[in-house]
Amino acid sequence: MKEVSLGKWLILLLIVGLCAGMVASYGCGGGDDDDGRDDDDDTGDDDSGDDDSGDDDDDSDYDSLICDLPDPEGIGEMIGGGAIGDTITVYVFDDKDCDPIAGASVIWGGDTVETGADGKAVLDMVDGAEMVTAHADGYFAWSYEADAAVMYFRLRPVDYGYSYSDSAEGDFLLAGSPVGLTNPSVTNILQIGNLINNPIYAGVAFPGVSRNSIFSGDYEAGFLAESTFQIELDGFADGGTDDDPVDVPKNVYLPDLTISISILGLDVLIETGNNTFKIPTKSGTNPAEGLVAKVELSEVLDTELLLDIIQVLIEGGEITDVLIPLIFPLVNDGLTFNFVAANPDWDGSGAPDLDLIEVGPAVANMNISSPSASYDYLGVLVGDIPHRALLPMSLSVADAGGFGQLAYSEVPSADYAAIVARTDLFASELESFNMSFVAQYFDNAADLAGGVSVSNSDFLPNIDNDSSEYNDTTGEISWDLAKGDSKATLDVFFLIYVPACEGCPWVFSVVPGDARSYQPPIDELGITPDGLTPDEDDEDIIVLLGFDLPSGVSADEFSPTSLIAYDSFAYNLWTNIDIIGLIGGL
Repeated sequence: MKEVSLGKWLILLLIVGLCAGMVASYGCGGGDDDDGRDDDDDTGDDDSGDDDSGDDDDDSDYDSLICDLPDPEGIGEMIGGGAIGDTITVYVFDDKDCDPIAGASVIWGGDTVETGADGKAVLDMVDGAEMVTAHADGYFAWSYEADAAVMYFRLRPVDYGYSYSDSAEGDFLLAGSPVGLTNPSVTNILQIGNLINNPIYAGVAFPGVSRNSIFSGDYEAGFLAESTFQIELDGFADGGTDDDPVDVPKNVYLPDLTISISILGLDVLIETGNNTFKIPTKSGTNPAEGLVAKVELSEVLDTELLLDIIQVLIEGGEITDVLIPLIFPLVNDGLTFNFVAANPDWDGSGAPDLDLIEVGPAVANMNISSPSASYDYLGVLVGDIPHRALLPMSLSVADAGGFGQLAYSEVPSADYAAIVARTDLFASELESFNMSFVAQYFDNAADLAGGVSVSNSDFLPNIDNDSSEYNDTTGEISWDLAKGDSKATLDVFFLIYVPACEGCPWVFSVVPGDARSYQPPIDELGITPDGLTPDEDDEDIIVLLGFDLPSGVSADEFSPTSLIAYDSFAYNLWTNIDIIGLIGGL
């Protein structure tokens, strides 16, 4: 598997994670898909000046923390504008400060032209709508195809150049006092019931994330604290010899936890604790967010099963054979996001204390009509404070009848999103990996009382694994859609191409929904696909997402860097990463 920096993995995980369920609204208010579907009645919208009963109109609206493009052609922050003609006017901007980038390469139709001091280049059309790519040294590349006279490119720098320092020690607070959660202590085999019968708590705090700024985050330096604490993990490897302590960023909240037992010839020691947290900060506004999860092992296993798992670890067996059957009961019964918290307007000074809101007891019923036995349906519910935070609240796997429940609480200034993922990963017993999603958006907690209802026919057709591939010598990505159940128009594909070659730029691409292949301009960008370097272990990574855009959003005139911010109703996913191999290799 390709070895990439933590920051790049975080970008990939955040992009895919946001599409899979961690969603925050773009713009203030804005939870309504407004796409003309029957369930879109606009009665709960957070429109400016309305006073709908039960919505969050009296809560703060927060300005975007990312800069606005200067908009020299008056089209807004769009992929393009105006009817296509004989030329395309292109502007290339720096995502950090929205300044024009001089000397950027604009690639189209086999030709390349450089931008002037104003970041502008004018292209002569060749074949009508064409794929146009913009790139500059020190930036990731973007490619679009659009029927438009003007295109704006907002390039993400590889290094934002911000200076960070860790915050003071912060606390998760409940009613104004440190939450004071405790973890079990197991110092001999006779106390193993403490581990099973008492909840285990862990949390995380980090700078606020929103989906309109997913391409504008400095995840390399600005996401995890430099300060660390250690977890002692002895007895699991090297025949039971002591292992080196694991350094964990102080973003992680982990109340004191001690497990020290000798069982079946194996000595096990886990010893750690971090009862506060730190997050990285820079000058300016630093929103903070966090959550605390609770695991109740008694909902998932008993002492006998725990001993079986330890036995498998000792004998070197397939741990997935033991753990996979536990995944669904863990999601539905054993794991809860017990508390969520946000400090939307924290200014970066002092401690980033976070006031916890307990999730539940309110639940939204999740109903999948006509569920297919070939798939599992995983629901995710999140709260969104626009431009400031997204807060995962609950997970649920639908039962055989298509029913599940998603817990929630009212969060000031928040909208809500429920995303249902349809996957065959576990239904196929790790023989196949297909995934597609349906999303529903809610302007206030009161709207969730009506539940989340999804039909199997609402999902986009899967991207077909058997007909989709990455050519690791040419760099071409090709794909097809699976036959069978489908619902909606597939308006655009969003593609992330992460080449393994050192110093090669990532390429973000938006291509039309009827496209079935994409060829990155690898020669012009200086990219060497991994198939041409057989002695290297690293692999190029491809992530492909298909979107059904909301009604009224043109595939030729929208903001591609904010693609994930639109309230898209359905989307699907394919990657060349061997997900099954990763799980099976645990």
